[in-house]
Amino acid sequence: MTSLPGKISIVADQYMSTAYGFTVVDKNHVFQARVEWLWDKTPAQMEQFIDEFMHSFPGIRVKRTQVFVDGRRAVLLSPVPGQVETAAVFVAANGRVYRIFYNAEGNLGKRILHALTFLAPTGDIHSLNLQRAEDALYVSPP
Repeated sequence: MTSLPGKISIVADQYMSTAYGFTVVDKNHVFQARVEWLWDKTPAQMEQFIDEFMHSFPGIRVKRTQVFVDGRRAVLLSPVPGQVETAAVFVAANGRVYRIFYNAEGNLGKRILHALTFLAPTGDIHSLNLQRAEDALYVSPP
C-alpha cells in the first residue's frame, strides 16, 4: 500500500485457508478493509466466482459496477453483508485473483482501496509455511 493515515493497524492472516490476506482496522479497531488472495482461483474462474458470490445473498439486491484498482479493471459489488456497510471488489493481478472488502461508510476504506499496489509474486501459498486453518484447532502430536 502507498501512504495512508496514521493510527491504522494491519493484521495478517496466520493460517492457510482458501483466502489468504490481511485486514486493516482503524484506531478504534473498526474494520476498514480486508484484502484476500484467492489462491485456489485463477483469473479465468473469476467471473464465475463473482456470479456465485453475488447470488450467495438471497434477498439482497447486489449492484455490480466496473472500477479500477491499481490501474486494473475490477468488479465492485455493493452492498454485501457485514457488521458495517461493506463493498466487495474482485480484481485479477499478476495471474492471481484478489477479493477486497472495504468499509463503505466513510472515506478510509476507499482510501485504502485506492492505495493498493499489486506486486509480482515471489512465491506461492505453500512457501509461506502456514498451518492449515482446519488444523489450527488441534494440537499437533510431538
